Amino acid sequence: MFRFEGVLVMSTYCNLFRCNREEAFVMLRSMSNADRLLLSRQIGLCTMWIKCTQNVGNNRILLVRQLIRQSVDPCIRLKYRVRVGRSLNNFLNGRGSFPVARSHESAALDYRGEGVCKMIKRSRGVFEVNFNSTVSFVQNVGGMGINIHKHGLILTCAHVVAYGEDDALKVSAWAGSCVGRLKTVMFPSGELYVTRCIYSCATDNGRLDCALLKILNRGGKVFPVSTFAKKLPPRKSFCFTIGTSAYSKGDECEVTHPFHLSVGRLVGVSRKEGYSKLMHTCWTYGGYSGGGIFDRKGQICGMHCEMDDEDGVRHAVDLKALNKFIERFMRKVGNKAL
Repeated sequence: MFRFEGVLVMSTYCNLFRCNREEAFVMLRSMSNADRLLLSRQIGLCTMWIKCTQNVGNNRILLVRQLIRQSVDPCIRLKYRVRVGRSLNNFLNGRGSFPVARSHESAALDYRGEGVCKMIKRSRGVFEVNFNSTVSFVQNVGGMGINIHKHGLILTCAHVVAYGEDDALKVSAWAGSCVGRLKTVMFPSGELYVTRCIYSCATDNGRLDCALLKILNRGGKVFPVSTFAKKLPPRKSFCFTIGTSAYSKGDECEVTHPFHLSVGRLVGVSRKEGYSKLMHTCWTYGGYSGGGIFDRKGQICGMHCEMDDEDGVRHAVDLKALNKFIERFMRKVGNKAL
């Protein structure tokens, strides 16, 4: 069991993802009011839920149902969609999504991606580690991450760790508050792990949007790791990403294609205010934020974070910004956090 902020909520949080809805309801009802509210804060329920009085029986039931909706239900949906082995087989055989032509000059390559698919098929062992080190966040808003340390250190976008109420604030106001938040991730194998955000940094101009989360319940397991490229590949170089596509369905998010290959090219550097620098044409969907942009060698050269709604160009945090973020993390937090 993990003791978190003085109360035993971590063990409950871990066990939630092994339960069906009925078992989760019983487990959450049996928690003390204080523990239930603490768990609500850590997984990001809005203030309305956290401040409601737990002395009223109906409030307790409503809060329990909301906790199930935000944690257990996304896990059930993702588990249902993930077919262990099938996604990997599709990836290694180059079955994925390709960009389409756009009127905007920088996205008009209309590159179909056959070169990358053939390359992945030829060098299965090289690229399999990229697939196995990618994680999907188990939450209604989706999101991806990349494991960059054998003991479990997930690199993702800060906005993947953000809560719904953060949208009303400036980025610089909520980015630091991401530290300490709990998130659950799933590897392509179907294994689930609880993570805690240990470092986060984002800027209002959109150039930086990064967070690091540590896997808490690894039990001595050593995880596959993706490595960083030494330099950014030249413009028009092949690249690919891996993501779990999701779309909004009311208050929930429907998962369609878990751990899906998407290929494209790097198309240069953006100077547009409010967007990350690196532009690429990998055909991404909602839920791809935080996924690695990998080069021909299977090394990380960027991290997808957003799409420009005006022209359809995809933007990623560039390699230089990622390296600076990791260096800052090592200076401020260091190996003691691992």
